[in-house]
Amino acid sequence: MRVSKLLIAVVLLATVCIGCKKEVTQNVEYDNIIYDINNEVIYATSSEKTKQKTPLQFISILHTDLFGTGIPPNDLNEMGTLFLSIGDKNIARELILSNWMADINVQLPMMADMRANPDEFVEQVFVKFYLRKPDAYEKKFFVDKITGDMNVTPEFVYLAFALSNEYNFY
Repeated sequence: MRVSKLLIAVVLLATVCIGCKKEVTQNVEYDNIIYDINNEVIYATSSEKTKQKTPLQFISILHTDLFGTGIPPNDLNEMGTLFLSIGDKNIARELILSNWMADINVQLPMMADMRANPDEFVEQVFVKFYLRKPDAYEKKFFVDKITGDMNVTPEFVYLAFALSNEYNFY
């Protein structure tokens, strides 16, 4: 009888020790998730931009700004050859830009969105094309132009920014 009680006690003790284990869960928090997005430098002023874009950089960045996607390598090669074959680089830029602005896939903001909130529209365009926020004078100038002239469209604003001297620098 004593052996059976001892045997039962040992079995119970073994069952408790083996069967009762605290389940440990580990929560992992990631504070630096990388989504393969390039961080872009936002400049404080245009004077910080000192390097001129090469023709291929200009074409590639302009395509990304207008279409929201990178330019296919064959198209970049063709556009680069076209750009280099024209003597006046400003005319080359205008030809490329006018050709692309006629494309139905260009991602332009809606006229109603521009008119509804011109302050926000101007800030977005400055960051998109110049990688900086406008200063108070620039913002006022463009907001006044947009609100004062009903003929100003998002297309005209994009054209003005893409053909500006500042857009040629980074």
